[in-house]
Amino acid sequence: MSSIVDQSSHPNYAKICTIQTINQTVIPTLIDHLTKVHESIRLSTPDNITTTGSGSSSSNVKEKNDNEDEENTKDNTGCCGGSSSKDKEKTGNKTSNNSSGNDSKNSALQHQLDKLRRNLNFVKDAFEKLKEFEDHVGIPIDELQSSVDVIFQEVEETPESSFVKAESLQPKLRKVNDIVKKLKLQVWPAHKISPGSAAADPHRDTRSDPSTSGSGYNARHMFDGLPNLHMNEQFRRSSAFKDIQEIYESLDITSRHCLSCFTVFPENEVVKKRVMIYWWVGEGLIVPPRAGQRTAEDIAEDVFKELMVKGFIEPVEKMCGLVADRFEMHPFIRSAVIMLAQEAGFFDFDSKGTPTANFSSCRRACLVKSEGGGSSQQVPINSPNWDQGKLETLFNVSEPYLGFKMEWFSKMKNVNVLYLGRWQSRAKHHMEDGVKHHIEVEDTEFLKGLKNMKQLKFLCLQGISRITELHDSICRLTNLRILDLGACHNLEVLPDGIGLLKNLTHLDMSECYLVDHMPKGLASLLELQVLKGFVIGDSTKSPCTVADLVNLKRLRKLSISAGSEFPSLVELTSFYQFTALRKLTIAWGGDSLKAESDNSAKPEGGAVEQATEATKKPRRGMSKLSTFKRDKTATPVIRGLPMSLEKLDLQCVPWMKTPDWLRPGKLKSLKKLYIRGGKLHGLGQVEDDNNDRWKVEILRMKFLQELNMDWEGLQALFPDLIYLEKVACPNLKKIPCNDSGVWWKETMEPKQLPEIEL
Repeated sequence: MSSIVDQSSHPNYAKICTIQTINQTVIPTLIDHLTKVHESIRLSTPDNITTTGSGSSSSNVKEKNDNEDEENTKDNTGCCGGSSSKDKEKTGNKTSNNSSGNDSKNSALQHQLDKLRRNLNFVKDAFEKLKEFEDHVGIPIDELQSSVDVIFQEVEETPESSFVKAESLQPKLRKVNDIVKKLKLQVWPAHKISPGSAAADPHRDTRSDPSTSGSGYNARHMFDGLPNLHMNEQFRRSSAFKDIQEIYESLDITSRHCLSCFTVFPENEVVKKRVMIYWWVGEGLIVPPRAGQRTAEDIAEDVFKELMVKGFIEPVEKMCGLVADRFEMHPFIRSAVIMLAQEAGFFDFDSKGTPTANFSSCRRACLVKSEGGGSSQQVPINSPNWDQGKLETLFNVSEPYLGFKMEWFSKMKNVNVLYLGRWQSRAKHHMEDGVKHHIEVEDTEFLKGLKNMKQLKFLCLQGISRITELHDSICRLTNLRILDLGACHNLEVLPDGIGLLKNLTHLDMSECYLVDHMPKGLASLLELQVLKGFVIGDSTKSPCTVADLVNLKRLRKLSISAGSEFPSLVELTSFYQFTALRKLTIAWGGDSLKAESDNSAKPEGGAVEQATEATKKPRRGMSKLSTFKRDKTATPVIRGLPMSLEKLDLQCVPWMKTPDWLRPGKLKSLKKLYIRGGKLHGLGQVEDDNNDRWKVEILRMKFLQELNMDWEGLQALFPDLIYLEKVACPNLKKIPCNDSGVWWKETMEPKQLPEIEL
C-alpha cells in the first residue's frame, strides 16, 4: 500500500509538509482513504441494508447539522444589528450607479484600488500567519497520516469474504478522531472573524470579503470585536465550544483542575511553568512520593504535555524552538475553559471573565485590582460576613496593596495555597514593568495570623515590598511544602525557627539582597529538594555553612551567593558529599571582581591558599567553627564539586584561569555549563589525556569580555557539544553562530535539543 505522501526521501516530513501539500494532496487523499475504509466495512457487513440505512441516517444528520449551522449564521448576522458585507456592497453599487461624470468614475476606481490593496495586504499578512500555522500542524498531520494508513492497510489486507472487526478498528478510529479535533481547534483561529459580528459562531466563514478586516490579520487579537465571549450563549451553543467541552470532559478530574488554574491569569499573559507546579502541589493536585525518583516537576511535566497535546495551552518557545518553560492560553480557549471552570465551581468570574474574591459558591478567591486603580476587590475579602474557614486558595492576580485585617486573615484555617506575591516573570520587575507589577504591604502585622493555617502547603510572598522580617508564626506551618520569598528586596533576616518546617521541599530566597547570612535551622530541613538564594554569610553571626547542608540527602538543586574567596578547601570537601545534587548555581558578589589579579590568575582558584589564609583571619563564607575547630589531622583525599552534577551555572567568575575543581575530569556527568560574566580567559587546554575534554552538550557563555578562544579550540575542548550560545563575548573568534548568537549541531533539529533553562 502506498503512503499518502512518500516519506522515503523526506526524513523531516513534518517540516516539508506545506500548506499547499496539505490542501491539495494530504487531505484529499485522507478523505479518499477513509471513504474506501467506510465502503469496505459496508461491503463486509452481512446485512448491507442496515449499513446503508446507517449511512443514510448519517447523511440526514449531516444535512441537519449543515442546516443548523446555516441557521446559526443567519441568527448571528441578525443579532449583531449590523449589515452583512453583501449589503454593504449593494449599497456601494447603488451609490456608484447614481453617480455621474468623471469624478464618480474616478471615485469608483479609487474604491476598487483601495479594496484591491487591502486584499493584497490581507493575503500577505494571512500567508505569514499560515506559515506559523504550518509549523504547528505538521506533526499532527504526520500523526493523522500514519493513523489512517494503519486503518487503510488493515482493511486492505482483510479478505473480501471476511468481516472487518469493529473492536479492532474502534480504538484506531478514536485516535484519528482525537487528532482531527485537535487540528480543528488549531485551524479555526486562521479564519478572521469580522469585528462587526460580536456574537458570531467561531466556525462562520468570513473570508469571502477580507477587506472588512483591513490589513490586520492577527489571530492573537482576533477577538477584539468579541467582548464577553465567555458569557455569550451563542458561543456556548457553537460547535467549537462543544468540541472543547468534549475534550475537557475527556480529562481526569486532576487535569481539569490543573487546567482551570490557567484561567485566573489575564488574557494573553505568559505564565511560568514553576508558578503552576507550585500551585498544583499546594492544591494537592500533584503529590510526589516521599521515596522515589519522580519529583513534583516530573509529575507536572506529564500534565503539561497532556494539556498541550489536547490544545488547551501553547508553549512559548525560546530561541531556535527550544523547549519552553512558559505557557499561554489562546483567548478563545480561555473563554471556553472559564465557562467550564465556573460551572464546575472551581472559581467565580465576573461578567468580563475576571476572577473575583467571591468564594461563597467555591473554595477559591482572587485578588484583582479594580479598573479605577482602587482595591475594591479587597472589600469583600475583609467582610465579616464571609466564612473564611471555607477558603482553600487565595491568589493575588493583580492587587498591588495588601491590607488584610488581622482578625480576618487569621480565620483562614483551612487554606492550602496563599499566593500573595508576584507571579510575573522576574525579568519584568524593572523599569515600567516594575511599577506595573509592584506589590507592597503597609505593615506585616497580619502575617502573625499564619500560625493558625495548619493546612497551608504553599506560601508565596515573592516580590512584596516592605517586608523586612518574617514573624515566628511562619515557623508553625508544619505542613508547608513550598516557601517562595524570592525578590523580597527589603527582607533582612530569616527566623531562626525555620528548621521547624520539617515538610519543606522548596525554599526560594533568591534576590533577597539584604539577607547576609543563613540561619542554622536550614540544616534540619531534611526533606528539602530545592534551595535557592543560599548566602555564604558573615562568620561573626555563626551562620549555616555548606558543610551544615551535607545531611540534606534529597537536595538536588542549589543556588549560592558568595564572596570572591569561595569555595575553600573545606567547602569543596563538603560539596563532594552532596550525592543527590544535580543543578548548582554559584554567583560571586560585587567584591569578586575586585580580587587582585595575582590571586585571580592562580590555576587552583586559590582554594588551597584560601584554606591556609582562613586560619589567620575570618572571611565571608567560613564560620569560626568550621575554620578553627575542624579536625586538622584529617586530610581530604577527594575534593571538588559533586560527580553527579549535571548542570553548573557560574556567574561573575573572579578568576582568570579555571580553578582545579572546574576541570573536565572532575565533572564527568556535567551536560550543561553556563558562564555569565567574570574574568575567565579560557576554559582549559586540551592535552593527550581524554580527561581534558568536557562531556558538556550545552554551553552558554555571556558577557565574557576576556574569554579568548577560537572555534577549532572550542570544538576540541567540547567534542560532544550540540548547542552553543554566546552573548557579548567579543574574543570568541570564528564561532559559526546565527544572528541570535546560537549554534547547534547540524544533525540536530532544534526541537530535539534538551530543555534549556534561563
